[in-house]
Amino acid sequence: MKNCYLVGLIYVAASTLSAFAGTDAKDMKEIAAVPAPITSDAGFYLALEGGANFSQSHDRKQIETGNGPGSLTGTATNYGSGDDGIGAVGGVKFGYNFESYDIGDGFGLQPAVEEEVMYVGSYDKNKYTIASANGGFGPFTGFPYSTRDTFNNVAFLTNGIVRFKTGTLFTPYLGLGVGGEYVTNDHVKLKNIGNAQAGNMSDGNSLNVAANALIGFDIEVAKGWDLFTEYKYLVAFDPVLSNTITTSPGTTFTYASKLGWYSQNLVTAGIKYNF
Repeated sequence: MKNCYLVGLIYVAASTLSAFAGTDAKDMKEIAAVPAPITSDAGFYLALEGGANFSQSHDRKQIETGNGPGSLTGTATNYGSGDDGIGAVGGVKFGYNFESYDIGDGFGLQPAVEEEVMYVGSYDKNKYTIASANGGFGPFTGFPYSTRDTFNNVAFLTNGIVRFKTGTLFTPYLGLGVGGEYVTNDHVKLKNIGNAQAGNMSDGNSLNVAANALIGFDIEVAKGWDLFTEYKYLVAFDPVLSNTITTSPGTTFTYASKLGWYSQNLVTAGIKYNF
């Protein structure tokens, strides 16, 4: 009986070896060539950011229009130089990273698109000299004057991004964006430098086309989580802010600030979650 079992085991082993021996090299290569699944790095992300607004600049021109009896009706044009304070920035971004493109040596390029909404604030001081043919009019006739106001702006942009995949936790990137910026100025104070007369003016606002350029980098700190920092150059085109002041019953002056362009240098940092 034992001999029968031994003969049977020998037969099964011989049959198995014969089957493997009949498998040609081509079949073995096809089995070995099955690739491992590729991990996608595409997906949505959400980011929060905050920072500071530095060195705003503009070509501010003040158009002074008087509305009142007799000689108080007219127009004067004044050109001023600004001195801007540091302001706050805060915002949110929602975007999508597309698949990376391998460019060799462990490096890759990853395009992305994002929607960004930011609050941008600043404090602005401007000094004007009368530059009109009639030398100005109203309570500030014949004197240089200054304005001080607070800017509270909201920018909404669509940004195109290119990330440079380095094969490490560090990912630099560049971007360009277009959209709009709602520019407002409030807490406006108009001061006559010659006789220290001052007055509070109404708020002004302007909705404008805007564009920005940015550079930054991500650092992965945990699975799905990145810290990032960015520098942005943001420009709003042709804001016009009209502020009014009433000096006496029936006498109102409007000061239209034509900024031409309004540039803002923003430095931000934040946290990003990759879905």
